[in-house]
Amino acid sequence: MAEAPRLGGSSPAEWAGALGGGLLLAAGLIWWLRGDAPAPPEPVELTAAPASQPQPVQLPAPAPPPTPALPADMTLRGIIRQPGREAAIIEAAGRQRLVAIGGMAAPGVRLVALEAEAALLDTPAGPLRLAFANSPAAAAPVADPAATAATRAITSLRIALTPRRDDGNTTGFIVRAESPHPALAAAGLQPGDIIIEIDGVTMESQERLEEAAGRLETSTAPEIVFERGGAIRRAKVPATAAKSAG
Repeated sequence: MAEAPRLGGSSPAEWAGALGGGLLLAAGLIWWLRGDAPAPPEPVELTAAPASQPQPVQLPAPAPPPTPALPADMTLRGIIRQPGREAAIIEAAGRQRLVAIGGMAAPGVRLVALEAEAALLDTPAGPLRLAFANSPAAAAPVADPAATAATRAITSLRIALTPRRDDGNTTGFIVRAESPHPALAAAGLQPGDIIIEIDGVTMESQERLEEAAGRLETSTAPEIVFERGGAIRRAKVPATAAKSAG
């Protein structure tokens, strides 16, 4: 029996499959063009998660330097008061030493003044009165506020100055470079200047220096007579600086 001729070289089944596929393709295209197709999803930008920042390491604050302490066995053994020379014999750590006014009796402890039966010390904890061992209060803080203020004023001025001596006599006080004094600096004095007079008080002894310290505290604008390079000069301390001199 002879075969039916093929259309275009294809069988009727192939033609039917091709026709059905074409109809489906056309229907899909029409549906897409009508806008009924769901919109493609928005692109999602993928970003790497931020790396965790390392937390700064909190370092402990450096410990403050130890405050020099007054030796427990510090004892006043003697006082020397001679014209042009004032000193104390102070024993500490089993050793006696002769300490002049302004000198260091121990680390951080300076001798600033002498009384009849005691030495006044400037310590990190404040002024201290060191009396002889047989005194009722061998070592006691200067507690009276007025006395404390006066002692601080004297201490500040003593530390800033050192005596100039001629033939054993005090003829003025030299401004020290390592211990600036606010009132003297405000008046324009420089290290090496020699103070001869403060507000009418001639600087010829430690006692007069103490009086001058009081004048710096109480006078409105005290005048300072000093020597620089062999020439005598005068300067006034501004009122605000004079009041804060101690």
